Amino acid sequence: MLKNSRSTRGHTQVVRQKTLLNIVYQLIAIGAIALLVSLKSWEWGYSALLGGLIYLIPYAYAANRILIDAAHTTAEQSANRTLADLYIGQIWKMVIGALLFALVFVLVKPLSPFSLFGTYIAVQALGWYLQMRADKRFIKL
Repeated sequence: MLKNSRSTRGHTQVVRQKTLLNIVYQLIAIGAIALLVSLKSWEWGYSALLGGLIYLIPYAYAANRILIDAAHTTAEQSANRTLADLYIGQIWKMVIGALLFALVFVLVKPLSPFSLFGTYIAVQALGWYLQMRADKRFIKL
């Protein structure tokens, strides 16, 4: 039982490192997209930056919550508790994303919705690609 616990912690560490690398790649992509579209206009540039951050902030929160909790789990912890923690993390991820969208639409004027949503979708698609590429498996965060 102790050996199984160690292998789980090692697996969690590998997943944590890959997830952190994915977040770094997404940050680089957000910066590149924002810089590229800012050549058209500053409005497009900061809208793209905000769109990418609206995706990345809740994703990073959920990843941190799930992976930190996973590092502290024991073999005795029930599967139901783990599943509940995953659902709670996903619910908070959606709530934070909705709040960030609301704040941006209320506080930021002028705003380019095309640039905002385009970058949001592009970074999300990049995240899916990076997760599928990691050991040919989909890391569900």
